This record gives sequence, structure tokens and C-alpha cells, in this order.
Amino acid sequence: MKRGNLFIVISILLCTLILLLTLNYYNVYQNFLIFESNDLYSKNNITVEQSYEDIISNEKLNDVSFRIFYYIGNDTDGNIRAYFSNDYNSWIPPLKKGRFFRNEDTKEAIVGKNVKLKKIGQNDFFILNDKQYRVIGYFGISENSFLDNSVLINDIDFFKLNDPPYVIDGEEINNVNLKVLRKGYVKDAGIRRVLETDFFTPIILIFSKMIIIGGICLASYLYFLKNRKENFIKHVIGKSRWSNLKRDILFLTILFFICFVIMFIFKILFKFQVDIGLLIKESAFCYILLILTYFSLFIYERRKAGGSNEYF
Repeated sequence: MKRGNLFIVISILLCTLILLLTLNYYNVYQNFLIFESNDLYSKNNITVEQSYEDIISNEKLNDVSFRIFYYIGNDTDGNIRAYFSNDYNSWIPPLKKGRFFRNEDTKEAIVGKNVKLKKIGQNDFFILNDKQYRVIGYFGISENSFLDNSVLINDIDFFKLNDPPYVIDGEEINNVNLKVLRKGYVKDAGIRRVLETDFFTPIILIFSKMIIIGGICLASYLYFLKNRKENFIKHVIGKSRWSNLKRDILFLTILFFICFVIMFIFKILFKFQVDIGLLIKESAFCYILLILTYFSLFIYERRKAGGSNEYF
């Protein structure tokens, strides 16, 4: 294969994977905007009157990851809330900078840009009832965020007061029979500000995925097209088509891996927040599609030429 043709294949693969990365980042960013617009609640959230002990001891609920929010004092606008989760790695809110809580009851706080803070040494602190909470993160990925005045506190003492109601949220709590906590619970508390989705997002996702699939198939086809003559000559001089196929797939794998590494370097340089697990799965799908497309073209060419099994 000529270097120019190889460069075209690499360019298509790389552009396709970078588009995949950008699509993943776009999806994560859109989800962050949804949480930011809706007081950090998803559409799954429910309000319960049950005590904190009854909630965390519920066996069905503990089979999934969940988080609990508690309005502190008379604040019903969500400006100051306590937070608890049975899995602190299962969810991260939209943060402009800093990090989220890693363990329970750390006496730390996440705040919006308009919240009044006290500087002590090198750290910012939020003061509530003469108690200091070290600020470790800041809300507000959009310029004028709905969370600019919000405070989230990681302090278990507020839950031990057993003063419901509590808001329970999580990606899988709809699969749990939560009526055992409170019959006639109210869904979607807090989802009242901005529509959850916009009109263009599904269209963008569909067309982007079509371009990704088309780009992978095109790269595989161009690689096959440029190797066809070389493979024919090698077959004529006695090399089996099976060995040619194995060599081509190995080379395609190396090209894909190089482009995959470059994509991750791109992610690091531009500090994209992505769903790593999903990105790896989607990249694996692209690799399988690349190899299957090439294998299908190879088999089709052999049958078209009327070859027999002795060539493999």
C-alpha cells in the first residue's frame, strides 16, 4: 500500500474516532445541563415521608445505587441541601471545577458562584450554623447556572434528625417497588424549570452515528481496495489468501489501535469529560465493524473470482 493511501485510511479512522469522542462528550454535557437545570434531579426522583433509617435499611432499594437529598431548615428552593448516597462513585453532578464527594459524611460542600464563603488559609469554607464545611467543588458549567446559589453538604447529621420529607433519586430506582416506603408518592418533584430534552439532540445523535458507521466502512473498503492488487500478486507467487487475510487484519488492528491512542491523547489535551465505559464499548463496536467489513469484502472478492478452498 502506498503511503498516501495509508494516510487516507488513517485520517478517516482518526476523524471517525474523534467524532465518536465528541459525540460522547456532547451527550455527557447535555446530561449535565439537564441536571443543572433541574436542581440536580433526574426524572426518576421521588419524595418520601419515611424516616432516614427506614430508607437506608430497605433491602430492595439497596440493591441499586441511589442518592438522597434533604432540604435544610425552611429552604424549599433547593439552595441548601444535605446529600447522602449508598454509592458515591455512581453519580457526579455538573461541576465547573473541583471534585465531588468520595465518601459519606466528609463535612465538605459543593457551592455555586454566588454563595458567600469564608477564606481560611488556602481553602474556601461554607459556614452554616457556626459549622465549617470545606468547599471542594463549584457548580455552574453554564454561564448563568440555576445552581449559582446552591449548596450541597455532605453531612450525615442532617439525616439523623429524621425530619422528612426526603428526595430519593437514581438511575435504577424505577425498577424498585418504592411504594413500600410511602404509598401515593409524588414523582418528578423538582423537575419544573427546563425541558429535559431539546428538539435537535436526537437528530444530531442519529446523523452523527450514521457518519461514524459510514466512516468505519469506508476506511475498511479503501484499505481493501488498495491491497487487492498486492494480495493478488502474492497469491500468484504462491502465498495463500488466508495468510494475506491474517496479515491485513493484523495491520488494520494496529492502525485502529494507533488511532484509538491518539483519540485518548486528544481527550486529555482538551479535557473532555466523557463516559469512559461507554466510549470503550463504542470503540470496540467500531473495531468489530471495521474487521467484519474487511472480512466480508475479502470473502466476496474470492467468491466473485470463483476461488476454491485450496487458496486458503
